Amino acid sequence: MLGWLKTARPRTNPNWSGRKLCVEPLEQRDNPSAPTLSFTASILAPNLVALSGQVTCDGNPTACHVDFTGLVNGSTAVNADGSYSLLAHPNVLGTIHAQATDGAGQQSGVQNQTITSNAPILTLTRTYGTDGSVTFSGHVTDEDQAYETFWLQGALKTSVTTDGNGDYSLTAANWSPGDVLATVVDPWGEGSNQVTATLTNAPSLTFTATIVGGNVVALTGQVTCDGDPRGCSVAFGGIVNASTNVNVDGSYSLQLTPTVLGTITARVTDGTGHQSTVRQATITSDAPTITLTRTYGTNGTVILSGAVVDEDHANRTVTLSGAVNASVTTNANGDFTLTATGWSAGTVSAQTVDPWGLTSNTATATLGNAAPTVASFAAIHSSGYLWTFQGCVNDEYAPGLRVRLGGIPTLNGTNGYTEVTVGSNGWFCYTVELAPEENGTVTAQAWDWFGLPSNTRTDVVYNPGIPMG
Repeated sequence: MLGWLKTARPRTNPNWSGRKLCVEPLEQRDNPSAPTLSFTASILAPNLVALSGQVTCDGNPTACHVDFTGLVNGSTAVNADGSYSLLAHPNVLGTIHAQATDGAGQQSGVQNQTITSNAPILTLTRTYGTDGSVTFSGHVTDEDQAYETFWLQGALKTSVTTDGNGDYSLTAANWSPGDVLATVVDPWGEGSNQVTATLTNAPSLTFTATIVGGNVVALTGQVTCDGDPRGCSVAFGGIVNASTNVNVDGSYSLQLTPTVLGTITARVTDGTGHQSTVRQATITSDAPTITLTRTYGTNGTVILSGAVVDEDHANRTVTLSGAVNASVTTNANGDFTLTATGWSAGTVSAQTVDPWGLTSNTATATLGNAAPTVASFAAIHSSGYLWTFQGCVNDEYAPGLRVRLGGIPTLNGTNGYTEVTVGSNGWFCYTVELAPEENGTVTAQAWDWFGLPSNTRTDVVYNPGIPMG
């Protein structure tokens, strides 16, 4: 008996280009079974999906083909090893169906694959520049985050594109206060979260630096900003390095102790990181000036006194050198006085240094010691045998000097002289009763604090035996 041949009906498939359809006689297969297939759908790139799998059939796999429906409409031939693959370009996410058909027209079951993609995540950071610009930067997290372009909206309208890592940065020189919003949409049409950054006016400040004493400087001023002033801080630079917070009324103050004179800068930063322009103040100080005078005192002392004129003249150390080596501290008025016992003839110099290290002028005074002079001397008869001997002594400091009187027995005594003290007015005076008929020449000579003798002055005593009335 002759058998009959039934062939599968050929199907048109654009992916079969260059291939021949293999028609198998059914009588060559015993109990033929439907083909089976595995199916995978993988996203390779934006809107690019790889469809692949393996077909198992009784006959030659090249007689099979795989049809796709759902998001993708198409088909592909099967290779000799049973594998198949197809690149598709769906525009949306969803499910793709795959079904294999062998050369006899038998079909496999339908396999399904759903392609999904997480919505992108967008971050946005705002940074103010010192030149008044603002920089927006951030990152896009997505399966395909490279080179995605999106728009900033609101107070700043412009587009920005991520780099190969999904990062982006945009600097704008011209902008207005307000909110800047941004979202990004991935190639599948999924929108990201919305991010917002608020642009505010730059804060401003006034700034004053005042020396309040010594090298203590008070830094004060007022801050103006869009938000709560307590969220602002003021940073100081130049010859200092410090910062301070701002009070609720916008005021600020800080006391510092710089070691040098110069310029101090101030800049305020608000709670959003927006900075003001830099303000500056220069602290200056005149070098102190000093005076020095010299007077002589009792017991050979020398009194050095003067005054310091300066912004801060109290408690300044005055250094004396030369004929006197010592130091003295000024009082609250800037005055100073030093009584020196150990000194030598010559020049004494005085200098001081202010809290900023500025040195004063050098004031000088000359110290010397000349021999005293008995400028006048007289023997004056009072009454009876009473005589008064008086005179005047000139010296750097005459009060307290000793004058020796001699020449007649009553004055010579056991020491050969009688010693009297010069008074505060530079005069000396000595009254004594002489013996009857005690006549002669009386001498007067002074010695200073350093043992230098004066000239010798004389006068004559005439004392007859009968007291003169």
